[in-house]
Amino acid sequence: MTYHFEIHKEEDGYWGECKELDSCVSEGENIEELEANLKEALEGVLTVDFQGEFAHSLPDPKLSENNAYMQISVSPEVAFMVYLRAYRRRKKLTQNQMKDALGMRSRNSYVKLERQGNPTFKTAGRILKAFPDFPIEECFDRVIR
Repeated sequence: MTYHFEIHKEEDGYWGECKELDSCVSEGENIEELEANLKEALEGVLTVDFQGEFAHSLPDPKLSENNAYMQISVSPEVAFMVYLRAYRRRKKLTQNQMKDALGMRSRNSYVKLERQGNPTFKTAGRILKAFPDFPIEECFDRVIR
């Protein structure tokens, strides 16, 4: 899962803003520091519930064609959380419905997946069995390429 940042040069360093997420900006004295700070900011924005439903935009793959943007990938754990939330919203399912589809005993067990995003292989298998079109490979886009 890779987001795209427009980079701006200033006298004392650089700053960048995410094209897909309005609230994600950071700065750095050099490009390396900026890249590290943008990744930290991006993962922070994606894991914080600003709107009560984790309604963050997914990355726009068309922006990857534009070399003018710095591309920042999130960890597989964060990508999993974001894709799981987006998938549930797209399917118009409640957290309880997802819990039931995955054979989980409590809603809290499912909610942890949306908030901590570190599933076991067993849980990932349950998700793929219940929802074969879940884009799990997208969680690892930069890791496996």
